Amino acid sequence: MTFTCAVQVGNPFGAVVDSFEGTGDFAFTATSGSTMKEQNINDIVTPRELVKPDSEDFYGLADSDLDWANKVQKCQAQLPIDSLNLPADLFQEYDVVLGARMYTDAGVDTAPKKLNEISYTYTLTEPEYDFETEIDPEVGFAADIERELQEMKA
Repeated sequence: MTFTCAVQVGNPFGAVVDSFEGTGDFAFTATSGSTMKEQNINDIVTPRELVKPDSEDFYGLADSDLDWANKVQKCQAQLPIDSLNLPADLFQEYDVVLGARMYTDAGVDTAPKKLNEISYTYTLTEPEYDFETEIDPEVGFAADIERELQEMKA
């Protein structure tokens, strides 16, 4: 699966996240000559599986931590996962490519400015839980947490 996240500079309400399945390639060499909106449109997943933070502050234009003259605008895609019905293949190695491109117009520009891409492998491992840990009864919801832990052990 491939995830994309796009922002319109200066528009905190313009962020769009999409997910794609199939054999489409998002490498810069594979998408060169097409607009952002034309890339791998046959592989887009509908309805969208991804969500994005719903916050004007999150997506707002902000000062860069690296340089006082530069501005940054975040883009984040989140894949909600039902913790009670985890997909069997969730915990595995993932090949990750992070990159950024700047388009003057998502529907017209076919020659965006490319920023460096970074590739790496990420291993998502299944968490190990210690059900023997005592829960402080002074903590709110402690009885509910303890009951849920006991049900999970059963």
